[in-house]
Amino acid sequence: MAPPSSSPSDSPTTSGPTSPRWSSLTDAACWGHLVRHPEPLRVDAIPRHPESVGFPEGHPRMRTLPGVAITVRGQLFGNLYLCDRRDDRPFDDRGWTLRWSTAGHMPPLVVKADSRTRYLHAEPGIPLGVDAEEARPDHHRALSADATLVLFTDGLVEHPRRSIDVGLDTLGALSAVHARDPLDELCRTLVGRRPSDGHDDMAVLGVRVPGYRACPERTP
Repeated sequence: MAPPSSSPSDSPTTSGPTSPRWSSLTDAACWGHLVRHPEPLRVDAIPRHPESVGFPEGHPRMRTLPGVAITVRGQLFGNLYLCDRRDDRPFDDRGWTLRWSTAGHMPPLVVKADSRTRYLHAEPGIPLGVDAEEARPDHHRALSADATLVLFTDGLVEHPRRSIDVGLDTLGALSAVHARDPLDELCRTLVGRRPSDGHDDMAVLGVRVPGYRACPERTP
């Protein structure tokens, strides 16, 4: 998930708090800060920062930087960061867009702060690695500042005695009730009260855009 025309530097696998703290840090210190303080940050002007020491020779140009730590059950696994929008505008909490491709996985679930939910059904492509030359369909969806994105495996909703649609409907209703919960609590609730019978492996990834606001916004 990234703002329009940004350059992702890692895979979008992250879970973050509901109230990001923006920071103004030096270039090299940014990554160390994420390790020491695993919470979202934003650097608005790296070169002008009084503690900036620059980058090694040949390093790509970087002027602005939002980043977030990748944590699972409190354990740090790495960092996700973006740099320098191609339109040279600063990173902010507006204009975030989800871009994704699917090989027939469960559809992403968008949960709004006012408890509206929507599954993002989309045309699937072939699984990764089957044919590198085969074009894959890409999908885009604008995310408002009060949106929570939930990605999950089918083990969260599959039950041998119920249709998959029943499981998806149940998960959507459960997400709506807990739409304003802190992100970690929301994910734990979805796993703990899952509509599946638990026979298959489960993974849940919750994402909120930087600047998340738990206020209703009448956007689709």
